Amino acid sequence: MVALATPGTGLRHVVRSADGYMLTKADGSTYVGTTVEEAGYDARPTAAGIAGLLALVPRLAPRLADATAAGAWAGLRPGTPDGLPLIGRIPGWHGVTLAAGHFRDGILLAPVTGELVADLVARRSPRLPLEAFDPGRFLVRAA
Repeated sequence: MVALATPGTGLRHVVRSADGYMLTKADGSTYVGTTVEEAGYDARPTAAGIAGLLALVPRLAPRLADATAAGAWAGLRPGTPDGLPLIGRIPGWHGVTLAAGHFRDGILLAPVTGELVADLVARRSPRLPLEAFDPGRFLVRAA
């Protein structure tokens, strides 16, 4: 993500394209996002990622092309090899329930994930089928 200093000149609405988006926060900063890079656990923004985001600005909001860059950061959004989150009990670990690997959809899936985990912890039948999200699907079974 890149932040631009845009006091008094920010956007009134989210501007979005297939390449990214921009939105202005209440403090007058405009955020430009986002990139997807395989970085492991390295949360340092790359020059290429920042350059790509800055190149979006004149295309999405030409009037902000001269805005001052105020900062850049990277967030880690862990995913899974099959693209599906991990939701459920971990086989062999009594009392451990996992909710992880939501990648870019974590904030969107948080409410339903919370309900599903609450069902599991309270030993209720989950309101949705969880087989596809079983954390055990990645366990390697000994022969």
